[in-house]
Amino acid sequence: MMAERRRAFPLRYYVIIMVVIILFAIAPIIAIIAADAIATAHGCSLNEGGASVCMVMGSDWSEALYAAFVLPWLLFLTLPLAGGAVLVWLVILLIHYVAWRRSTEVSS
Repeated sequence: MMAERRRAFPLRYYVIIMVVIILFAIAPIIAIIAADAIATAHGCSLNEGGASVCMVMGSDWSEALYAAFVLPWLLFLTLPLAGGAVLVWLVILLIHYVAWRRSTEVSS
């Protein structure tokens, strides 16, 4: 009989899911960095106290930049959710890996 070809463990899918979880967790930080970069590039003042006029390409972006600047408060929601998602991800990864190892040992 021909030897069965051993299938590799699909780790790349788990890595992709972990990257998505991490991006979800740090999305508010990315938003504040982008808002600060846009405001600085156009000579605008950005603070938590309120929106001040910021003209970007001929229109006032002050409200959008202010909203992005105070978005890090959302970290109080995204970080615990991402932490829970990482725990679920880890449990599923371990269960899948153990099942995969058992199935490859039996077929060998």
